[in-house]
Amino acid sequence: TTTTNNNNNDDGDDSWKYSANRLFKAHANPQGYVLLTSVNFHYRTFLLNLWCNLERIGSSYQLVIAAMDNDVYEWGVRYGLPMFKPAGMEMRPSHFTEKELKYGTREYRKVTKFKTHAVVQVLRAGYSVLYTDVDIVWFKDPFRAMKPYLTNSYTGIAIQSDAVLHIGSTPTKVAANHRLCSGLYVAPNTSLVIQAFEDIIVHAARSTGTEQHSFVDVLCKERSTDTSCTYRPENNSSMHLVIDVLDRTTFVGGGVYTDKTQEKDTIFDIGREAFMKYTHTSVYTAHNNYIIGSSPKMTRQIKRGWWFLNDQGGCHYPTSKKKKPTQPQQQTTTTTRILK
Repeated sequence: TTTTNNNNNDDGDDSWKYSANRLFKAHANPQGYVLLTSVNFHYRTFLLNLWCNLERIGSSYQLVIAAMDNDVYEWGVRYGLPMFKPAGMEMRPSHFTEKELKYGTREYRKVTKFKTHAVVQVLRAGYSVLYTDVDIVWFKDPFRAMKPYLTNSYTGIAIQSDAVLHIGSTPTKVAANHRLCSGLYVAPNTSLVIQAFEDIIVHAARSTGTEQHSFVDVLCKERSTDTSCTYRPENNSSMHLVIDVLDRTTFVGGGVYTDKTQEKDTIFDIGREAFMKYTHTSVYTAHNNYIIGSSPKMTRQIKRGWWFLNDQGGCHYPTSKKKKPTQPQQQTTTTTRILK
C-alpha cells in the first residue's frame, strides 16, 4: 500500500517517489516535453478516461497529473498514478460539491486558476509543456498532433480557440483569437513563455472572471490576424511572443457547429468521420466543452463511443488491434481497481 507524504506540497523533496521533479524527469519525452493535465476529485473518472484514451494511441507514459485538491492527490498516489501537488498552492480537501464546481461558479473559477501554477512549475523545472484538459478526446498521439509546435525552433505558444464557429452553407465565425481555450496548448520552456504564464497568474488573481479571460487579456492584447496574437511583457515591450491559435476544424471544441442551428450538429453529435467529410479536414482532438456538468459530459462521450473506461474501472481496447500498455505493468493494472 502506498503511503502519501503529509507535506503540503512535495516539490522540494526529491526522495519522495511522487515529487514533481522526479515525475517530470521520468515522464518527459526526449525533447523535454511533459504531457500535463490537472484534475480535482470530482473529475477523476474523466482523468481515467483520458488515461485509457492515451493508452489506445500509445501516449500514456508521458502523462503527468497536477492534483487540484488533497482528496484527488491521495486517491491518485494510492493507485500509483504519476500525480503531484503544485508548488505554492494551498492544498485542501475537496470540500466543494460537484454542483459548486460547475462551470462559471465562483468555486470553479478559483480552482481552475490553479492549473497555470502547475504549468509554471514544470517550466521552471526546465521542461516544456503540452497541456490537455481531462475532457479532451485525442484521436492522434498528442506529440504527433502538435509536432509543428514541438520543434526546437518554435518559441511561441500554440493554443486552442474557444470561439464559436459555424461551418454551414453560409459560414459565420468569431475570430479565433477573440476567445482562447486554456484547456489545450503548447508552452515551450523559454524565459518569455514563463513570463507570459506568470503574468496570467497575476492577472487571474486580480480578476473575478475565469482563467480563460486572463489568457485572452494577457496573451492577445495585440491581435496580428484572426488566428494569431502578440504578447509583450509590460516591463519590456521591445520583446514579443507570437501566439498561434490552433485550427478549429482540426482541434475541435464544443462551440464548432456544422450548421447554424446549434442543435445536434457538433462533432459529438455527428461523429469524427462525418465531421471530417463535411469540413475536408483531419481531426486530432474533440474538446467536450460548451456543456455544463460532468454527467452531461460523460453521457455525450458515451453516446459517441468516446468513453474508454469500462464498468470495472479498466480500459476498453480496440478489438481489432490491441495496443500494449505503455506504462509499467504494475502501474497500469492498478487503474482497473481505482473506481471500486
